[in-house]
Amino acid sequence: MYTNNNPIVKTAYSVVDDGQLVDNTNQIKDKLSLDVQQHLSSYQLLWMNQLTLSEFVLNSLFTITDSSSTNILFE
Repeated sequence: MYTNNNPIVKTAYSVVDDGQLVDNTNQIKDKLSLDVQQHLSSYQLLWMNQLTLSEFVLNSLFTITDSSSTNILFE
Protein backbone atom coordinates (compact mmCIF):
# COMPACT_ATOMS: atom_id res chain seq x y z
CA MET A 1 0.00 0.00 0.00
CA TYR A 2 1.24 3.45 -0.88
CA THR A 3 0.38 6.37 1.38
CA ASN A 4 0.77 10.02 0.47
CA ASN A 5 2.64 11.78 3.30
CA ASN A 6 1.23 15.23 2.59
CA PRO A 7 0.31 16.60 6.04
CA ILE A 8 -2.73 18.45 4.71
CA VAL A 9 -4.28 15.80 2.47
CA LYS A 10 -3.86 12.17 3.45
CA THR A 11 -4.61 9.89 0.51
CA ALA A 12 -4.13 6.15 0.56
CA TYR A 13 -3.82 4.03 -2.55
CA SER A 14 -3.73 0.34 -3.14
CA VAL A 15 -2.33 -1.29 -6.26
CA VAL A 16 -4.66 -3.62 -8.14
CA ASP A 17 -3.53 -6.49 -10.36
CA ASP A 18 -3.02 -4.38 -13.49
CA GLY A 19 -0.80 -1.89 -11.67
CA GLN A 20 -3.38 0.90 -11.43
CA LEU A 21 -3.55 2.99 -8.25
CA VAL A 22 -6.96 2.92 -6.61
CA ASP A 23 -7.92 5.68 -4.21
CA ASN A 24 -9.05 4.08 -0.94
CA THR A 25 -9.23 7.32 1.01
CA ASN A 26 -13.00 7.32 1.54
CA GLN A 27 -13.07 3.66 2.50
CA ILE A 28 -10.31 4.22 5.05
CA LYS A 29 -11.97 7.38 6.37
CA ASP A 30 -15.24 5.48 6.81
CA LYS A 31 -13.41 2.72 8.69
CA LEU A 32 -11.64 5.23 10.94
CA SER A 33 -14.88 7.10 11.51
CA LEU A 34 -16.62 3.88 12.51
CA ASP A 35 -13.76 2.98 14.87
CA VAL A 36 -13.90 6.43 16.47
CA GLN A 37 -17.68 6.22 16.90
CA GLN A 38 -17.37 2.82 18.54
CA HIS A 39 -14.68 4.08 20.91
CA LEU A 40 -16.71 7.17 21.75
CA SER A 41 -19.84 5.16 22.44
CA SER A 42 -17.82 2.78 24.65
CA TYR A 43 -16.31 5.74 26.48
CA GLN A 44 -19.71 7.39 26.85
CA LEU A 45 -21.17 4.18 28.25
CA LEU A 46 -18.24 3.87 30.66
CA TRP A 47 -18.65 7.50 31.69
CA MET A 48 -22.38 6.99 32.29
CA ASN A 49 -21.61 3.92 34.42
CA GLN A 50 -19.06 5.92 36.41
CA LEU A 51 -21.54 8.73 36.88
CA THR A 52 -24.19 6.31 38.06
CA LEU A 53 -21.71 4.71 40.46
CA SER A 54 -20.66 8.15 41.77
CA GLU A 55 -24.27 9.14 42.33
CA PHE A 56 -24.90 5.88 44.14
CA VAL A 57 -21.89 6.43 46.40
CA LEU A 58 -22.84 10.03 47.11
CA ASN A 59 -26.42 9.10 47.83
CA SER A 60 -25.24 6.35 50.17
CA LEU A 61 -22.95 8.77 52.00
CA PHE A 62 -25.68 11.33 52.41
CA THR A 63 -28.07 8.65 53.56
CA ILE A 64 -25.58 7.55 56.20
CA THR A 65 -24.74 11.07 57.38
CA ASP A 66 -28.38 12.18 57.40
CA SER A 67 -29.35 9.31 59.64
CA SER A 68 -30.51 10.74 62.97
CA SER A 69 -30.04 7.45 64.80
CA THR A 70 -26.30 8.02 65.24
CA ASN A 71 -25.74 10.06 68.38
CA ILE A 72 -22.25 10.87 69.52
CA LEU A 73 -21.89 11.53 73.24
CA PHE A 74 -19.06 13.67 74.55
CA GLU A 75 -17.98 13.05 78.10
